[in-house]
Amino acid sequence: MSFVVAIDGPAGAGKGTITELVGKQVGLVNIDTGATFRCVTLAMIKNKIKLEEEEKIKDLLASIHIDLKKEEGEEKVYLDGEDVTKQIREKQVNDLVSPVSTIKIVRDNLLLLQRKMAEGKDVIMEGRDIGTTVFPDAQVKIYLTATAEERARRRVEQNKEKGIETTYEEALANVKARDKMDSERKQAPLKQAEDAICIDSTQMNISEVAREIIKIIEQKRIENVYEVGLPSYLQHDIDQFIEGKKSNSSVLDCYFDELYGSINSAYYSDEITEDQANYLRHKYLFK
Repeated sequence: MSFVVAIDGPAGAGKGTITELVGKQVGLVNIDTGATFRCVTLAMIKNKIKLEEEEKIKDLLASIHIDLKKEEGEEKVYLDGEDVTKQIREKQVNDLVSPVSTIKIVRDNLLLLQRKMAEGKDVIMEGRDIGTTVFPDAQVKIYLTATAEERARRRVEQNKEKGIETTYEEALANVKARDKMDSERKQAPLKQAEDAICIDSTQMNISEVAREIIKIIEQKRIENVYEVGLPSYLQHDIDQFIEGKKSNSSVLDCYFDELYGSINSAYYSDEITEDQANYLRHKYLFK
């Protein structure tokens, strides 16, 4: 079974940098979903295909090959055997990638590709709709954001490191346009998943953001060890207790007693281990 970390958020929030850094530190495979959309955009530009030419786009999707590789410690993106790592970050692609990503046939095609890339692996993926559409059941969902001004500043610095010249004004205009288009598109619009944890990185450096996300991931990994395969009656009482706390139910004390009894019952009948029992008591009852 795969362990999936989904990092969503607006353009320029630092998702790519953070995803790569966190992936290395906690041993997760980094799948750059944004690069797949950029590859399709670049292929459309090279083949002079317009946004409304759906049949040509369909034929293009059937013929191109996208590959993500790690070479000498660097993430490389290949389109039909050509290294396009830098090309997909250039202005012509930046200006067109958001409208391309709204095309249903493109999203449907790349959705299948992204899920296939993650099969049987522990992965970390970043994008706009990973936690809402691509992997709605991801174990960890992060919504990473920052102010438009901060994101524009970061994009200029990022492009400068890659040898791409971009002015702050151009970057800010692009960020704001992307925000509007991504949040208003009909196909899988940019939005925070209900169960995602929001991190505003405006006043945070990369290391601080990475530490916060790693802490969340490690906690979820512990939960996976201790909360997988619980007997159905125990899981029912856990869910009931959680809902009771959310609604400030007047019968919460009753739910507490039921859950406490279920944990003990499962332990004494050898359905869960002592470590599991202690973990569940600490997490839900005696924090």
